Amino acid sequence: MSEHRDIYLRAHTAKHTDKPRGHRERSDLSLPRWPERVLIFDTETRTDVHQRLMFGFYRLCRLIGDRYVCETEGIVYSEDITKEEQNQIGTFVLNTLTDVQMKRFPPQVRLQVHRSFPEFMAKVFWPAVRKGWMIVGFNLAFDISRLSRGWRRSRKGGFRLILSEQLDYKSRTWKAHPYRPEINLEAKDARTTFITRGVPRFRKDEWPNPGRFLDVGTLLFSLFDKHMSLDQWCAEFQMKGYAIDRKLEHEPSGKITQSELRYCRQDVKITQQLLNAAKQEFDTHRLPSLRPDQAYSPASIAKTYMREMNIMRPLAKFKIPDEILGIGMQSYYDGRAECHIRHTRVPVMRLDFVSQYCTVNTLLRNWEILTAASVEFPDATEDVRRLLRMIAHRPDKCFDRELWPDFRFFALVRPDHHIFPVRAPYNDKEPDRLNIGLNYLTSEEPIWLAGPDIIAGGASRKTGRYEAGETAWQNSH
Repeated sequence: MSEHRDIYLRAHTAKHTDKPRGHRERSDLSLPRWPERVLIFDTETRTDVHQRLMFGFYRLCRLIGDRYVCETEGIVYSEDITKEEQNQIGTFVLNTLTDVQMKRFPPQVRLQVHRSFPEFMAKVFWPAVRKGWMIVGFNLAFDISRLSRGWRRSRKGGFRLILSEQLDYKSRTWKAHPYRPEINLEAKDARTTFITRGVPRFRKDEWPNPGRFLDVGTLLFSLFDKHMSLDQWCAEFQMKGYAIDRKLEHEPSGKITQSELRYCRQDVKITQQLLNAAKQEFDTHRLPSLRPDQAYSPASIAKTYMREMNIMRPLAKFKIPDEILGIGMQSYYDGRAECHIRHTRVPVMRLDFVSQYCTVNTLLRNWEILTAASVEFPDATEDVRRLLRMIAHRPDKCFDRELWPDFRFFALVRPDHHIFPVRAPYNDKEPDRLNIGLNYLTSEEPIWLAGPDIIAGGASRKTGRYEAGETAWQNSH
C-alpha cells in the first residue's frame, strides 16, 4: 500500500549580524570542581493530583578529603499539616538521633526543625545557593518544583519557578520576592532537566556565585550510560563494593506517619552515599574543566575529553561554505532510524548489534576528519557512481572495512521506492509531531543523502539496483 505524506528536511541557518558585538564570556574556571559544601534534600507530598508538600529532610554536608560528610541534619514540614501529623513529627524528632558525622561543640544530637518551608528557604536553601554550594538530590527537578510558590513560562520553553514571595502592601497580594532569584527548569528530555539560577530584580550583587544544581541520577547516567532508580543504583554500587544502604520498603501513603518519615530520611542518607560513590567514579576522569553539575550525558564527558586534547569543533576549525553545510544538514537524521512500521505492535529480532554509533564512527575513520588540518569537498560524482555499481554487484564488499572510508560522501539522489530514513508526521492525530522511520520512499524532487544511508537503501531492494547519484561531494582531508 502506497501512502503519500509530506516529508520534512533539515536546513542550515546562518546567523547574520551587521557588527560583531564585543562581549565578555563569563569564566567559571575559578569555581571548584566540587564545592566545599552541598545541600542534599528530599521531600514527600500528598498522593493526590496536586502533590502538595508535607515534609522533607535535608543534610548539609562538608567535603572532607575525597568524600562529603554530614555536618547538619534537619527536617522541615508544611504549615498546612494537621495537629496529629505535627505530633507524629514531634515524636519522630524526640526518638531520633542525628547522623551528623562531623565533630563539633556543642554536638548536634537532635534534628534541626523548621516549622515551614519559607523558613527553610530563608535559613537553609537560599544561603546555600548564595554561597555557591551545590544543591543535590535524586530527581532533583521534582523536589525543587515542589518548593515553588508559583511559576512563569520561560522564553526558552521551560519554567521559571518562584520559590519565595513577599507581601505587596499596596495590593495586599503575595508577589515574587524581588530580592530572591527564580529557578529555571528546562527539560532536556523525559529524564534530564537543566536547572539554573535566575537573577533577582534587585540586589543582584548579593548573588555573586552561579547556582549549582546536581541531580545524582543524571551524573550517574553520564558516567554509565543508563537510567536506573535510586534503589537500583544502590544495588549496583553494592555489587561494586561500595558501602551503601538500600531504600526502605514502603508504599507512600500521602500521610505523615513514622514509616513515611523513616522512608524519606533514609532516601536523603543514601543520596549522600550515592553522591560520594558517584564522586569517586567521576574523579577517575581527569577532566578539570568539567564540573559534575555540567555532566548531563556521556556526550558531556566525551566532548570534554576532546577539548582537553585541543580538538576543536569542525564548524569552528574549518571554513566550510554554507552550501556544504546545507547539504550536510539535509542529510542529517539525528538518532538511529531502524523502525519500518510505527505505532504498530509487530514481532522484531535484533540482527545487527554491532551497528552502533561508535562502530560506524570507527569504520568511517571520522577521527581523521576531526584531527585534519583542513578539509575539502571535491566533486566525486563519477567515483560515487562507480562505487555504487560495484557494491550493487558485490554487496559483500560492505564487510570490507578498508572500503568504509569511501562511504564518506553526500549525494543528490532521486529515490524510487528505496528504503531511506524519512522524517514525517506518522500519527494523523498529531500532525505537528515528527518522527523518523525507515520507509519506501519515492520523490520526484532529488534529495541529498549521506553515503551510508544510500548504500543501505540500495542494499534493501530485492533487485539490488542502486540509484546513481546525480551529484556527489566526497569529504577528504
